[in-house]
Amino acid sequence: EQDKDIYTPKYEDGHGNPGSKVEIPLTEENGKKIPEGTTFESDQPGVITVDKDGKVTVTIPEGAKPGDKITGKVLVRYPDGSTEEVPV
Repeated sequence: EQDKDIYTPKYEDGHGNPGSKVEIPLTEENGKKIPEGTTFESDQPGVITVDKDGKVTVTIPEGAKPGDKITGKVLVRYPDGSTEEVPV
């Protein structure tokens, strides 16, 4: 069984004002701890950055309107080499 089949990482929705940054921690649906050595990569580095613990920081553009949604994906790469994409 691969790590990607064992863990279910997810991000809650965040909210913020134009020009602000919103931090959203990585959680695991069943309360498991994501294994040491897991890496995270954002598909939109300028807008969504992700740290070594999987926490994302979303930069909301100045011109954003109320109700605009910013979405992206984080590629989670587990120590065993399996990967999965988690929507942000």
